[in-house]
Amino acid sequence: MINYSHYLKKNRHTIFLFHGVIPKNNSLLRNYTKKHLELKTFKKIIKDLDQNGNCISIDELSEHIIKKKKFPDYSFTITFDDGFENNLIIAAPILLNLNMPFTIYVTSDFAEKNVMSWTDKIEYAFEHTKEKTIILPWSKKEITIINVDQKVGIINEIRDKVKKSKTIDPSKFSDYILEKLKIKKIYKDKFLDQKINSKQICDFSKNKLICFGAHTKTHKVLSYLKLKELEKEIKISIDFLKKNCGLEVKYFSYPEGFEGSYNKKVIEVLKKFGIVSSPTAIHGTNTINTSLFDLKRIMVT
Repeated sequence: MINYSHYLKKNRHTIFLFHGVIPKNNSLLRNYTKKHLELKTFKKIIKDLDQNGNCISIDELSEHIIKKKKFPDYSFTITFDDGFENNLIIAAPILLNLNMPFTIYVTSDFAEKNVMSWTDKIEYAFEHTKEKTIILPWSKKEITIINVDQKVGIINEIRDKVKKSKTIDPSKFSDYILEKLKIKKIYKDKFLDQKINSKQICDFSKNKLICFGAHTKTHKVLSYLKLKELEKEIKISIDFLKKNCGLEVKYFSYPEGFEGSYNKKVIEVLKKFGIVSSPTAIHGTNTINTSLFDLKRIMVT
């Protein structure tokens, strides 16, 4: 296991990007990216960071950059993307016990409808299919999918192709895969799939160590959208937190977050709706001169 404390720097700030924490990984294929950490691994990572760094909130981070105030030595911030329920029922007790502040960026459709992401649907389909081959629309040839390694290779190809495409609709594509692999029903996993609901957000937001930010309505790549849809994706996710729980929503994170997943137009719309910062998923650390809309993070897997 990596000691993530080696990313902590004396005069720089490190933002860690988590997605979820589960009791144990029991799947053969699902969660192969380790998006959801096992609890024992998460505990070790947090203990290491607690012993070697200074955890500050997203509010404090923003204040340091706005006011150009020196960061505390070896400072870091903890963030979770998407809004999985396990953030609150498994990860939160560990963090709160150590008095560590953290931020959860919520995709409003995930929370409101307990929707699975398109990538989670595809992982599920490949794990549970009885089909031995598949034809992808861009290859036109039969690909063997008998073992886990073959399936992982295809899923990685799909992730790369779909995320880079401005024309492929991820939701429709996941439906295409489910059909091709003859998956008629998805049985959701309690820990891998359950999302935070509005009542939980309202209850947990009363704790000053927990901040909730927005993460769009449906997790679309924002730079690919026309202005009207871009504004809708951002505004609805902000309004979900405001209207359901009366929260002041100042913080956002870009879906996918890779270089090119956001641009000046996206930042302008975020500012229009009162957002003051939005971290990326681009690997790196930050200085007091880093733009609050170009913050780098370290993905924890």
